[in-house]
Amino acid sequence: MGMARVPSLQRAQTKLPSLTLWSGLLATAAFAAPQASPPPAAPAPAQLAAEKPPAAPAAPAAASPTPPATSPSTAGVPAAAAPVAPAAPAPPLIGALAPVPSPDRRNVIVILVDGVRLRDVLGRGIDDNGKPVRAGELLPNLTSLRKSGVFLPRFQISNPAGVSLPGYADIFAGRRQEKIVSNYPPPADLRSHYPTVFQGLRKQLGLGFDGVALIASWAPLCNIAVLPPVAASDDFFRSCGFKNSAALSQVAPPGSPAPSEGAAAPADAGSGPGATLPSGGLVANPNYFKPDIYGGSRADSDTFLEALSELPRRHPRFAVIQFVDADEEAHMQRRVQRRLTQNYGIFHYHQALRASDYYIGRLWAMLQADPVYRGTTYLVITTDHGRDDYPEPDQWTLHGHCVSEFGAKKTCGGCSHIFAVAVGPGLRPQTVKKVYDHTSIAPSVAQLLGTSLGGSSGPVIPELLPP
Repeated sequence: MGMARVPSLQRAQTKLPSLTLWSGLLATAAFAAPQASPPPAAPAPAQLAAEKPPAAPAAPAAASPTPPATSPSTAGVPAAAAPVAPAAPAPPLIGALAPVPSPDRRNVIVILVDGVRLRDVLGRGIDDNGKPVRAGELLPNLTSLRKSGVFLPRFQISNPAGVSLPGYADIFAGRRQEKIVSNYPPPADLRSHYPTVFQGLRKQLGLGFDGVALIASWAPLCNIAVLPPVAASDDFFRSCGFKNSAALSQVAPPGSPAPSEGAAAPADAGSGPGATLPSGGLVANPNYFKPDIYGGSRADSDTFLEALSELPRRHPRFAVIQFVDADEEAHMQRRVQRRLTQNYGIFHYHQALRASDYYIGRLWAMLQADPVYRGTTYLVITTDHGRDDYPEPDQWTLHGHCVSEFGAKKTCGGCSHIFAVAVGPGLRPQTVKKVYDHTSIAPSVAQLLGTSLGGSSGPVIPELLPP
């Protein structure tokens, strides 16, 4: 996710196993996951880490994936995954020929995958053996959705730092948040400074607590998703890291003391102790299956399972789901170099991307199987920042030579040049040549849902709107 992450909220993730991949249009494809062996000798350490800083103080899946097969690696290094020919796709439920729902019936789901290189989306990556990694092998679901929907290969970040928190802040507000220029702003600035798309849509569309939702692996996203103070009537389902706001009975303003240990917990609070979110509110304690590894976030597999459970339960009209493991696995290369002078390898970053792609396919399949979402839902996929285009580990493990790292006047190309993909009823397959950035997501989502977002400055992307 960026340079060292926010020192008040840490993240956790563990390496995810290879899983059976789903195509973007419900086709199923299995791939063979290689066994991990010791990677080749380590290169020289890079100059400066772009890692996230340490933070301060489920339901089963819709379909059971088959266990991954394994294949020996080449020259002692994991080989690229080799997909089996996919099954015939199901009849399309999206696209230019699909009936276009009226704005009051539309839903929008945004999936944010942290730290994805445009090079990998375009199939220009290489593995640890120097062999090409095709997009259809690495990201089969995203590739299928990209080809059947709107693809923006010239999409860009809108902040000068090239790290995660400013990127997410701009996405949520639809404008550049000037006070958020790093992953560790002063505590007073660890919030949105403008109305966010979550609060705006809830108010303008008259939605309830479940009407909008945020389900994120990285904990600080719950902070920057709101402009405080957050009244009970303004809050919504927020779940980031190991805390969430499920079943709030009341929401205290920022700075309010935590509820006493003897206070009654909300209905969904589980068995965990009472606590407060940084923006106020009682905390529920869902069942998460993987521990806090990195600090500041939960594993993407737990975020995936929570989304798979909560979206059909709450049916928000707008939701954001964020995955972070790929960025953490890229930064792990830097950590291993420093401590062990070994090459952790790009294999692990690629495996995390494969897992994220799998989650995208599963979630899209779930949306198409749900009567509330089927035929009325638009899916938008993008990332908070890219990585440098060079294959050397001291480049891809960071974000490249970005301004916040080396004092350059602007961010590196690999970091600032990202992508976006959108699919939904009435959207025709096309590649958009015009340049847009993060600030266009929120106003485009608002217009898709029949309203506008006050305070946003980014232009609406007309290609994301059905005729």
